[in-house]
Amino acid sequence: MPLRVLILAIGFLFVGCGDAEDNTDSSATLLYSSPVQYDWEPFPVDGVEYVDVLGEQRSVNVLIYRPVDAPMPAPVVLLSHGGSGGKTDPNSVLPAWAKAIASNGYVVVAIAHPKRPDDSYEALCEHLGVSPDIQCALKINWERPHDVTRVLDWLEEKSQTEPWSQVYDLSRVAHLGHSAGAGCGMMLAGAPRNYVCAQPFGKGQGAVVPCDEADWVEKSDARVKAILAFSNQGPGQDGFMASSFASIEGPILIGTGAADGSDDEPATRVQAFELLEPSSSEKNRFLLYIDDPGAVHTLFSADLEACVKISGESRCQAMRSRLYAAALAFLDHELKGLSPAGTWLQGDGPTAGSQGVVSWTTK
Repeated sequence: MPLRVLILAIGFLFVGCGDAEDNTDSSATLLYSSPVQYDWEPFPVDGVEYVDVLGEQRSVNVLIYRPVDAPMPAPVVLLSHGGSGGKTDPNSVLPAWAKAIASNGYVVVAIAHPKRPDDSYEALCEHLGVSPDIQCALKINWERPHDVTRVLDWLEEKSQTEPWSQVYDLSRVAHLGHSAGAGCGMMLAGAPRNYVCAQPFGKGQGAVVPCDEADWVEKSDARVKAILAFSNQGPGQDGFMASSFASIEGPILIGTGAADGSDDEPATRVQAFELLEPSSSEKNRFLLYIDDPGAVHTLFSADLEACVKISGESRCQAMRSRLYAAALAFLDHELKGLSPAGTWLQGDGPTAGSQGVVSWTTK
């Protein structure tokens, strides 16, 4: 990858001071951060439009976070949120993640995936051959990868015009998704889905309509070079089958924890990592697991509110700092080619000082 900085140094984030019962880290711990921090400025964009598979007009709002005075053109990180209700306001799309990543020299594109009108889901299920007798997962999962592809097309169009021509580099693109947004990222990276038998987790996927690879839908996009999947789906969930994950190509960082969903759900999220094929050369597939009761679903969206009620503010902040450090090191290595980031990822940096609360697996 091209080197975009003249001076290369490793930066650290100092976290974890305090009592062990209040913090994930019982001692001061050095965590990775990018060498330089930047201010950022927002550029809202309303109405990135396209015609969907049913011939209906779809409009997607985005918010672009541009790092001020960072080397340009900068790498791009696309953000996809979770939730079946959808969003129309991109300001509410993983805002803590957006600001943390933009301040480290990335152009961040937060995508608000709007809900499809309720009366059109029946037509969409019919189009895909989905039985009305099952609780199909289309409301959560169908639109997201199509929205991302259209936003990338739009970014390509805008890159030919001012003021965007030298702002971002579309040869260096990553996608970060939370929950349903993580499933979107896995599809972009090559994981196919079966919508015919799809059920939300715990609803008995395949019990009503058998799951068959012949019904797979694939929506990969080669422009996405790396993905970060937080609170991701696993096998038997929302249309993913055990064989789906072997098709994922490129670098991936998966993040989950002990309270990330229902009792069996964290293990299912981990299984997705276990089903990945090992990388062919340098290890660039990573699993970050936080074994703490405060490692709830929303912690991985970088929202601390629910975590704080369980584990306290300082402990939750320390856990989020771990997520930020892993994500930034992953991005700096994969999109900026910074070798200190790769050294940190391959070493004990992600777990140092966590007293076993944080585990880090590579393949």
